Amino acid sequence: MQAPLGSFAAPLESGAERRRIPRANPAVTGAARRGPGRRAALIALILLGTGFWTVPLRPGVVVGQSMAPAFHDGQVFLMARLKDRRCLKRGDVVVFEEGGRSYIKRIRALPGDTVSGVDWQEMSGFPDYLCSSRTELDRLRRVVRAAPAVGRIVHLKVPPGRVFLAGDAQAWSLDSRHFGAVPLEAVKGRVVVASLFSLHGDRGSGYAAASDRGTTRREP
Repeated sequence: MQAPLGSFAAPLESGAERRRIPRANPAVTGAARRGPGRRAALIALILLGTGFWTVPLRPGVVVGQSMAPAFHDGQVFLMARLKDRRCLKRGDVVVFEEGGRSYIKRIRALPGDTVSGVDWQEMSGFPDYLCSSRTELDRLRRVVRAAPAVGRIVHLKVPPGRVFLAGDAQAWSLDSRHFGAVPLEAVKGRVVVASLFSLHGDRGSGYAAASDRGTTRREP
C-alpha cells in the first residue's frame, strides 16, 4: 500500500481531511519539532532493544483533525494488528484501508446495526450528520418536520461483514458517510494506546504547530 503524503511509514489520514486548518507560526513549528524528534529516536531504540517488533503492535501517526478531541494532528499511537475481527465492538478506534489510503476512525455501528442521521439538502441517502442518541434523533425529527427544506432523516442498516466508521469531528471527517460501510477485512488494527507522544510537542507550547505541517500539506 502506498502511504499518503507526509507518512512516517505508519497509518495516516488522507489529504482530503486536511482542509480549513490555520497556518502555523514557523518559529513555533521549528521549536516544537526538535524536542519530539529526539524523544521519538530514544523511544525507537528502547522498543528495538526490548523486542517490541516481535509483538503484533504497530505505531501510527495521525494526520488531520477528524478525530479531535481524542486524537490530534501529529499524535503517535499504537495499534494492535487483528487476526479475529469478531472482537471488534462499537466505540473502538481502528485503522483501516480505503481507496489505497489508511484512515483512523471510530466504529459507530457493527454488522446488522442501523445508523440514523440527517441528510442535509443533498438528498444522497447517506447521513451528513450522525445521531448519537435516541433523544438527539427525536429532536432532529422535530426540526425536519418544522422545516422540510433542511433535509430528511435517513436510516442505514450495516450489511453483514461490514462496519460503519466515522470521525469524532464529523465536520472534518471523510468516512463511511461518504464511501459507505467498510468490509471487516479492510480493518487492519485497533488502537490500544491512544497517545505515545506528539511529533509537534506540547499543545501548551504552540498548538498551532500541530495544525499545519507546512510543505507536507496539500489541499484536496
